[in-house]
Amino acid sequence: LESSQPVIERLIVSSMLSLESLGLFAVAAKISLIMIFPVGAFQMAFIPLVMRIYKDEGAIDLFNLVLTLYTTALAALVLLLTIFAKPLVVFLAGDSYITSANLVFPLAAAIFFNSLGLFLGIGSIISQKTYLRLLAHIVSQVCCYALMVLLAGAFNILGIAVAIMLGKALLGLLNAALGQYLHPMRWKYRIVWA
Repeated sequence: LESSQPVIERLIVSSMLSLESLGLFAVAAKISLIMIFPVGAFQMAFIPLVMRIYKDEGAIDLFNLVLTLYTTALAALVLLLTIFAKPLVVFLAGDSYITSANLVFPLAAAIFFNSLGLFLGIGSIISQKTYLRLLAHIVSQVCCYALMVLLAGAFNILGIAVAIMLGKALLGLLNAALGQYLHPMRWKYRIVWA
């Protein structure tokens, strides 16, 4: 399901806007994918740790510390990608794609929100009911595609990028809520956003 999303996004962009918009979107998406490297590495290392120590008494303290560090590092990466979006676009694609730099922030933020939801939703992994994540994914993708169609008409390519960000934020919230429902944890949300 996750692998079909880029194809559907590109179909919506090309059919609702233009091939030029599709090119701009593709450049911004490639730059935003830089976020996948630390997210993927973190998830591959953290999930086995969670499964090994979640029953330990001090595990939640470690999880809260990691949550704070992880959120801070990813937010900093989103900001760095946003700040250096124009030079990255010029370096990777040329001056004719410079307007795609405006799309980097919402697309990188989408990856940030999704990864934060996966982190906070570890309760569904601990409870071994990950099939419920599939339902959350389906709901968020349907909402995302509907928003893409609605926002593309009003805000052009930026509307598409914002719709993706909102869809991934919804997915993150649903994953976090499911994880908390299935295996409640004492998250210190205030530390993350303070």
